[in-house]
Amino acid sequence: MEESDAQLAARPAEEAVPEWFVWCNRQIHRQPLAALTAAAAAGFVLGGGLRSRVGRGLVLMAGRSVVRSAVYGFVAGLVEDHGSGHDDSVTQGTGPGAR
Repeated sequence: MEESDAQLAARPAEEAVPEWFVWCNRQIHRQPLAALTAAAAAGFVLGGGLRSRVGRGLVLMAGRSVVRSAVYGFVAGLVEDHGSGHDDSVTQGTGPGAR
């Protein structure tokens, strides 16, 4: 049964979707694994996982891994930026001291 135009017009207008919901939906589609990890972490914390020694140990272990990864990424970015900003004339032998 299809609705007529009059019935469709009589229906209440759909509510606008909040901006935060659209953003969350976009992030979930772009990075589903990161979204799943964030949801699991939130559930762990809200579920009382930090109360036990095992829970605190898991959080510390995961935190160390995240910090290590962030530091490696930062250092790699610095090395890449430093390497790309050098003077090509020096490496090609066309600088002032070239023969």
